[in-house]
Amino acid sequence: MKHEIIFQKVTEGNTADVEVGVQAALYSGVPPEEILNRALIAAMDEVGQRFEAGDFFVPEMLIAARAMQAGLSLLKPHLADSGVGNEDLFLETFRNCRWQPSTAFVV
Repeated sequence: MKHEIIFQKVTEGNTADVEVGVQAALYSGVPPEEILNRALIAAMDEVGQRFEAGDFFVPEMLIAARAMQAGLSLLKPHLADSGVGNEDLFLETFRNCRWQPSTAFVV
């Protein structure tokens, strides 16, 4: 259940609720890798799909990315404790995302 709430709050760009959700999930024993993959990365994948469909625009993507980053900052120490380093985190993030070159943009 916690995954769905975190997922929803990331897609809404609700940073405070993402932080609360991640902390609650960690406290209840959900593995940090599971929170990362099933909530944070999955939510950003959804945001990317909505962007491709024209339902989200760059501001919504940036707001969602900030919310994800807030949750990720809470996860990083727990991921490090489980042996996931920064390089692993980077690779895992992009392995699980559906990045399409057509959605790339330069700011």
